[in-house]
Amino acid sequence: MASNTVGSGGQTYDSTDHLQQVHAQIFIRHGSRTPMNTTPNVESATWDKNELFSGAENTCIDYEVKSINGGPAPFWTAEARYRTRILKGGSLPGQLTAKGMRQLYELGLQLRKEYIQERGFLSHTYCPSEVYIRSTNIARTQESARSCIAGMYQESIPKPPDDPVVIYTDDEATEILYPSNRHCKRLGSHTKWLEKHLDVIPGLSKDRKTIQQLLKLDNEEDVNFINIRDDIFARMSHSLAVPEVLKPHVDCIEMRTLELTRATVMGTTNEDNTEILKMSVGPLVELILQNMKEAADGKSGCKFHLYACHDSSIIAILSAFDIFDNQWPPFAADLRFEVYRNTIGQHFVKISYVGKVLTMPCLIPLDSLVSKMITIATDKTCHGGLCQDPLYTSGDESQVNIADGVGV
Repeated sequence: MASNTVGSGGQTYDSTDHLQQVHAQIFIRHGSRTPMNTTPNVESATWDKNELFSGAENTCIDYEVKSINGGPAPFWTAEARYRTRILKGGSLPGQLTAKGMRQLYELGLQLRKEYIQERGFLSHTYCPSEVYIRSTNIARTQESARSCIAGMYQESIPKPPDDPVVIYTDDEATEILYPSNRHCKRLGSHTKWLEKHLDVIPGLSKDRKTIQQLLKLDNEEDVNFINIRDDIFARMSHSLAVPEVLKPHVDCIEMRTLELTRATVMGTTNEDNTEILKMSVGPLVELILQNMKEAADGKSGCKFHLYACHDSSIIAILSAFDIFDNQWPPFAADLRFEVYRNTIGQHFVKISYVGKVLTMPCLIPLDSLVSKMITIATDKTCHGGLCQDPLYTSGDESQVNIADGVGV
């Protein structure tokens, strides 16, 4: 694994002064949304569809969704699952609310200030030859990408059919923007093993028993920390009441959710750490490195890449680079990889997350970073490729329920 200094050796820089920026790729978590599940045996919050989705008209721009190969957008598999249920108040589960749209619009304003107004890295008018946008094939991430671009370019986005904003997406079975234990046989096997051996996380069983009793559930196995946390924090984000019975246990639920998620995406021991990370995020790490190397070699088609993804995506990437801070990614979190060039053609990387620079020093040699991360990057044979198995594409969510509440 990479060390938590994210690179060492060779020349480094403490600032970007006198360096030329040549590339940026930014991974954003979607904004505030409705919960994907409700907590059993407590009163549901009211998710009023007439109130939650109004007041963000300035985030709406015309855009088109295409497959990453340029063809028609693939079928909305995850959205089809969401749309089979309705929450109290008439809203659908997992939907970006107006508050979430505004959060991403505000992030777009910040990106506009930095990349367009201050640095002049991007043109003032939206230009598809400069900007590449990709999202998971889920409404909340696509709408988050749209809202962010609206904030970046505001009134300067050309109207269709002139250079429409295109958001690219992939089929669920081959998506690499989030860990998928439903479509990777080896990662699915790891998740199933973890479900049967939760005692490897000290104290977890005791806390599950406590929550089981509080919620009057029949079995300890019915306690899903991830889903309960999701419901609590979706409520908190929209100023809705948290169930009284759970208020004293919010910190515990948060801690256990983090532990379960980390165990799912990176294993439970140092021995299996690298292999599990390769399964959960290896192809995405490879994409990140490839984008930076192509930019350094002058082969990149777009110099700004925006990826709209999920909390599980951010956690997995931060874990792979060994810079995860053990805090759940906030709504509208942004993780940035920027590449700079000095006067003699050497390239350096700056990594920042929600405003904090994570590379020490500020910029590290690109070659050094690639060398450190090569053990995590994969040849795509473990996810979305040879590792597919019908067991994990059947939609049987009971097989892999640890991460149901994470990401998608």
